[in-house]
Formats: sequence, C-alpha cells, structure tokens
Amino acid sequence: MATPEPDKKNESSPQPSDRGILGNLLAGLKVVGSEIKWLGLSGLRAFEIRGMKKRLDQEYQSLGKHIHEQAKTPESGQGSGPVRDEKTGLALKQIDFLLEEIAYLKEERKRFRNEFVSSRANGLGFKEPEDKS
Repeated sequence: MATPEPDKKNESSPQPSDRGILGNLLAGLKVVGSEIKWLGLSGLRAFEIRGMKKRLDQEYQSLGKHIHEQAKTPESGQGSGPVRDEKTGLALKQIDFLLEEIAYLKEERKRFRNEFVSSRANGLGFKEPEDKS
C-alpha cells in the first residue's frame, strides 16, 4: 500500500495538536485580541448609530413643529389648514393645550417663588424684597 504524500499546506501551518502549550497560548491571545478589537469597533459603530438616531429624533421634532405651524386652523387666521385626519386634529389640540399649560405652570411657579421668598423674609424678620419680575 502506498503511503499518502504529505500535503504541502499542512507543512507550512502547524495543526493545533502540533503547536504545543506556547503555540496554543499565543493563538488564544490572538483570538482574545481579535475579539477586543471587534468589541471596540462594534462599540464605535453603536455610538455612531446612537448619534444618528438622536439626529433623526431632532429632525422628527423639527418636522413636527413645522407641520404644527402649517396645520393651524384657518379660522384663527394662521396657517393654510391642510386636510387633517382625526389623529392630527387631536394631536394639534393636545399641543395647544400643552403649550397653554406650560405657560400657566411657568407663571404659577414665578408667583409661588415670590410668595415663598416673602414668607421666608417675614418669618426671619427681614424687609420684603421688591418684585424684580
């Protein structure tokens, strides 16, 4: 029976069983290094994707504000009042309500702060501060 000729590919790269402890250690370190490199690259890509998603959210917000301005009802004399569906109408009402509520809460906060400072000044026996707003 003829003995098989050794493959020249196998001679140039040692098999895992031929490496020995040091060879296996070096191969393991290369794998670990390669995985660390992959984690770094993957992390950078995830960072880039998060940035793009943030930018996309800003663009959606900008688009929403622009559409809100355009979609105001024609009765108020503002905007063109484009054709709206029920959801758009409800969203516009919610936006208007929230804008009014925010303005009210800001004014309420300012009033409460003035009362709070006045109460504290009176409790400590100081002269009431002048209203600077």
